[in-house]
Amino acid sequence: METARRTRYFLAENAKSARLYLKEAGHPGPISALSITEIGHEPDASMIRSWLQPVLAGEDACIVSESGCPGVADPGATLVAAAKRLGIRVVPMTGPCSIILTLMASGLNGQRFRFLGYLPIDEAQRTKAIQDLERQSRTPETQLFIASSPPCLRFSPGPALIPGKESKRGRGSRERRICQAAELLRPAQSQAAISAVRH
Repeated sequence: METARRTRYFLAENAKSARLYLKEAGHPGPISALSITEIGHEPDASMIRSWLQPVLAGEDACIVSESGCPGVADPGATLVAAAKRLGIRVVPMTGPCSIILTLMASGLNGQRFRFLGYLPIDEAQRTKAIQDLERQSRTPETQLFIASSPPCLRFSPGPALIPGKESKRGRGSRERRICQAAELLRPAQSQAAISAVRH
């Protein structure tokens, strides 16, 4: 946090929310006087060199992302890779990360887990992706993914994870645990932990 308060140049996924974050974090300088460049969720590769030019000139910079973490489910990896190629020192720092917070709150396996990115918005593509995840989940691990427009999925005790298919507890079936979480750092946070059956 102290590093962010000392910095005057920011590369932000969303400039508006970055200004609000810096204000709430107690940045001492006038927020309007800070240099905040919006890089978006998918940074333009052709712009990265120019974005890093102030850093090459000796100025510190911070990457500010949304609810994920820079370079993990959020933009930042391509900037970091370019910075390394240019000999710029990169120091990783993080605040709350929705992926890790969800894992911590779920009670699921935190020793072996995979982050699988965003589920497709299109329903047919999303169903196929979930079916693929179902096949992969036969191994004892936690799978984490983000739904871009929650509630993207609606789970209830009993049904299989694959939409449109009902499972009945029977020979060879195994129970799995599912956790959905949202707004984890806000008073209106929601968590839903249920059990379902898989064959």
